[in-house]
Amino acid sequence: MSNYLNNDNDEEDCTIYIEELKSDDPNLKINAVTKIIQIAKILGQNRVREELIPYLIEIIEELDNEEDFLTSLCEQIVQLNDFIGGKAYSHLLIAPLELLASMEENIIRQKAVNSLIQISNNQESQFFSTHFFSMIKQLAGWDNYPSRISACSLIGATYFQFQEAQREDLMNSFEKLCKDDTPMVRRTASQNIEEKQQTQLFFKEKLLPMWLNLLKDNVDSVKVKSIEISPKLITRLSKSDVAEKFVKNIKEILTAKGKSWRIRYAIAEIICDLILNVENDCIQKEILPIYEILLKDSEHEVRSITLIKVPELCQHLPSSILTTNLLPVLNGLVQDTSQHVRSSLGEIICKIANFFEQNSVISGIIPIVESLLKDETLDVRLSLINNIQLINQYIGNENVKKYILPAFQSIQNDKQWRFRLVFVEFIPNFLQQIGFEEFKEQFLEFVKIFAFDHYSAIREQVFANFLVISKTLGYPAIKNIFFDLVNQLIKSNNYIYRVTATKSIGHLIDVIPKNDLNEIFEILQNNLFDDKVPNVKINLLKLYNSIQEKLNPSVRNKFIQKTKILLKDNDADLSYFASLI
Repeated sequence: MSNYLNNDNDEEDCTIYIEELKSDDPNLKINAVTKIIQIAKILGQNRVREELIPYLIEIIEELDNEEDFLTSLCEQIVQLNDFIGGKAYSHLLIAPLELLASMEENIIRQKAVNSLIQISNNQESQFFSTHFFSMIKQLAGWDNYPSRISACSLIGATYFQFQEAQREDLMNSFEKLCKDDTPMVRRTASQNIEEKQQTQLFFKEKLLPMWLNLLKDNVDSVKVKSIEISPKLITRLSKSDVAEKFVKNIKEILTAKGKSWRIRYAIAEIICDLILNVENDCIQKEILPIYEILLKDSEHEVRSITLIKVPELCQHLPSSILTTNLLPVLNGLVQDTSQHVRSSLGEIICKIANFFEQNSVISGIIPIVESLLKDETLDVRLSLINNIQLINQYIGNENVKKYILPAFQSIQNDKQWRFRLVFVEFIPNFLQQIGFEEFKEQFLEFVKIFAFDHYSAIREQVFANFLVISKTLGYPAIKNIFFDLVNQLIKSNNYIYRVTATKSIGHLIDVIPKNDLNEIFEILQNNLFDDKVPNVKINLLKLYNSIQEKLNPSVRNKFIQKTKILLKDNDADLSYFASLI
């Protein structure tokens, strides 16, 4: 092809790129394929049509090309649509893309299909009837299964662009593809059924029988794909049809022998969509038993995903049925061998409490909560405590005090610091639940214990909670507790708690009145300025820098004078921070 080019610079570059498209060096080929548009601009429309496109076909057919090269080529061929002389010549791009759509490598094949679909956008009917139709028919009839896979996708994407007679022909081809000997073809056909569901009548008459057959396929991957697409398809059916034609099939699949766990998992994933598309009577009689089967599945992945879907089920069933049928199954999962299942149970158990009668919550759900709070796995306990506010809101203050609070008594000694931290973060929620006086009675000791926790994040959170509470009840409500706690920290023999005392003020700077701020800083200064641990004094200096504008001149002057001594301290860090005062 390069023999036809002239010799100016651009054309010399063009010649090089054209030759490099056939290079043995993969890097040169990849670079050259990105220059196809540049080549097309130099060649002009006629030569692109007459020379470049045939040349690309030759490369695809004759050379052993790399995957990256062919993938990039798919993208570049689409862009040639602007350099061949308009829509009248778009069909010329079909031939190279048809070859690429027949490749075994999935990524190349999918790129080619996407490129063909892109080229077909906004085309006239003649383009489809004269060119696109024959290409799809040829792909659908080829012996190599990758071609037939591409045909499934192309029929799905462009079916309604064809005239009625050709649609009928394509539908016949698609029906054959749904029964293809190769599972991958049937799986792709199943996936593309959803692309053609234009009207309810069309779906019910043409596509539904194919889909139901694919649901009964003897290959699991085909069944799974047919189940996965069902949420989009069942919206085309009446609720009675969903119950009769789909739920019935799903139940048969679920109870059949030899079914794989992936099929059961796929059913669990779409079960909420079934609920939304059937009557409540079907939910109770047909779908609830499906839940029960899945919750008792031998694979923990299936049990876990089904648990996540339980709240949707609860919205559509009376509390009496939930108590009788569902609650015993959930109770059986408390001791499940999989921590993932127990974690999922912890995530949903509080969310569903409001669907039960209060006495059922107290007798059935709270025991589950108590057991999960004692679970040996941290993530299980965390998943529960992150949602426990939902059950607190439902059962009322008295029941919270009677049943929930006692379950938290052992948390202060929990060996997992992350769980203790989450609990401390949650403490202000209990305040809203039980009132301040009851809060002090039940949680003040917790607060004091956690203020002396070994982990700094927990100690910091205690004082962050004071800010939350003060914004709700006002600073005066927490003043005495705060002052008392700071004094206890100051007197600790462990320096990390004395450091915590200095840091505690930072959380409340915006709410502490000026007089109280001066008072507590004086207390810190008098007790910690001569501390033997440099880090304590460094944090006192940092605190001063952050609040000095709010301190009285007398307090500031006193501290500045004392700080001069530290300028000559042997500890370099301490003398440095003193120099900043």
